[in-house]
Amino acid sequence: MLHNPLTAGMLTDEAYSAYAADFIASSKPNEFRENFSKLYTKERFRSLFNASKIQLETFYSQGIFVQGLSYKRLLNLYSCIFEANSAEIRFFIAIRDKYESKVLLGEFDAALALLEELVVTQGESLWYIRNKITTLGMKGALQEMQEFAEGCKLRSKEVFITFLINCFLLIASDAKLHLEKLIKITIAELEQAGAKTTADLLSLLFVPRPLSGLLGPYLSLKLFKHSTSFNNI
Repeated sequence: MLHNPLTAGMLTDEAYSAYAADFIASSKPNEFRENFSKLYTKERFRSLFNASKIQLETFYSQGIFVQGLSYKRLLNLYSCIFEANSAEIRFFIAIRDKYESKVLLGEFDAALALLEELVVTQGESLWYIRNKITTLGMKGALQEMQEFAEGCKLRSKEVFITFLINCFLLIASDAKLHLEKLIKITIAELEQAGAKTTADLLSLLFVPRPLSGLLGPYLSLKLFKHSTSFNNI
């Protein structure tokens, strides 16, 4: 149905999404990669995935494939998306390395320029927002930092995105204090409430495993589907 442009063109958006979800969940393992790669070249199919979202307003807008998807199929799915975006990922890594070098050298204007270059070529991401807030804070441009963060929050309608931006802003002002008083407490409360996947996602975002001392697999992999490819959580 999805591969035939005539039949696919007759489907409503809701029906198309339903067929796509069924294909993602139930396609035969030996056929999935090839068929997915072909479908991913089509704009309508590609738009179903958050990996193609390049503006803050569209972050976190898709989530139709989460329920019922095995971790093995989820890994296959991400492998296909990463392969399709391999050139963009390589470019991102090159810009990221240059950006980190400029920050370490204290060349904050040059670092900010690299972040904007990435936005022009690949769009916005949580990685971009977080690092722009951090860099502006390190530069001492506190009013600009606050205005940028507030502007981002106004543009997003997602509560979770707003929460993350608030965290980015607080940590940029006092990392140790807010990691201890906000992030770690929030993670603990989420775990106690049974929201283990969200707690793991925040741990992965703010408290890398070598620092947290945690062992065992993260349960937040399925939540990554709600973010862009280049968030580099």
